[in-house]
Amino acid sequence: DEGSEIVSVRIQRAGEDDLLVERRSRVKKEETSEKDGAEEKDEAKEETKDETKKEPEPEEYFVVTQAAETHEVTEKKWAARGILDRAKSIRFEDAVEPKDPSEYGLDKPQLKVIISYRKKDVEGAAINELKLSFGNAIKDEKGEDKAYYFLFEGPGSKGRITTVEKWDFSGWNKQLKEFLPEPKKEETEDEKAEPEDAKEAADSPEDPAPGEPAGPGVDPAKEPAPESANAPVSEPSGEPAEPVKEAGPGATGSPAPVSEPSGEPAESAESAE
Repeated sequence: DEGSEIVSVRIQRAGEDDLLVERRSRVKKEETSEKDGAEEKDEAKEETKDETKKEPEPEEYFVVTQAAETHEVTEKKWAARGILDRAKSIRFEDAVEPKDPSEYGLDKPQLKVIISYRKKDVEGAAINELKLSFGNAIKDEKGEDKAYYFLFEGPGSKGRITTVEKWDFSGWNKQLKEFLPEPKKEETEDEKAEPEDAKEAADSPEDPAPGEPAGPGVDPAKEPAPESANAPVSEPSGEPAEPVKEAGPGATGSPAPVSEPSGEPAESAESAE
C-alpha cells in the first residue's frame, strides 16, 4: 500500500535472539560556532512577531538491535533500507495441497519475519503487522535446497500455504553483521615485524669500497688502506722491485719499443721529414 510506511522488520530464528531492524527519524542538528550562534540570536531579535520560524526537515536513520546490542546503521544504510522496502512487495509461488502446517514444517518455522507498518504521515497511526513463515526446504534432483514452504498471515490472507524461491528466503534471512561496518584487518606477526627488519637493514652500514672514506659508524683504523701505483711489488726472489720512474720534462709521446719474435727490439717509427 503506497499510503503506508514500514516501521520495522523483526527476524526470528530458532535458538537465536531476535534481530530487529528499525526506521527512525530525528531533527538534524546544525553545527554552529559561538560567533554564528551570537549572530543568529541578534537576527532572531530583529524578526517580527508575525514571522514564523521554519521547522527543520527530519532526517531518516536506521537502527539494528539484537539481544543487548543496539547499533545505528552508518556505512550500510542501503542494507537496512533494502530489507524494510522489501516488505512493500511480498512474493510467493503456487499454493500447495492443503495439509496440516506441521507437515510442511510451518508449525515451528526455521525463519519467521514480522513486519510492522502504519499509515504514512498520520500522527498517532496504529501499528499493524504482517507475518511471514518459512518452513521446510524443497530439494531439487541434486538434493540441494531450491525453494521453501511459505505461509503469509495478514489482512486478506486465507492461511494458504505456498512456496517461495531460495533467493527470496535468503533475502529475509539476514544476520546482524550484515548491517555493521566491516571489521578492520589486523596485522599479522610477520607484518608487524617487517618495519623493524627494514629499520635494522637501513641502520646497518655497508663496507666501503677500497679507497673510499669510511661511512658513519665505521672505525677508521679498520678501513682498508688504498693501493698506491708506486708501491713496490715483490719479485719471486722476495726482494722489492724498483719503483716506477715518472717521465721527465721533454719526454715524447712515442710508444716504447715492442719486442719482435726474434727477441731484438724493433726500430721506433721515424718522424716524417
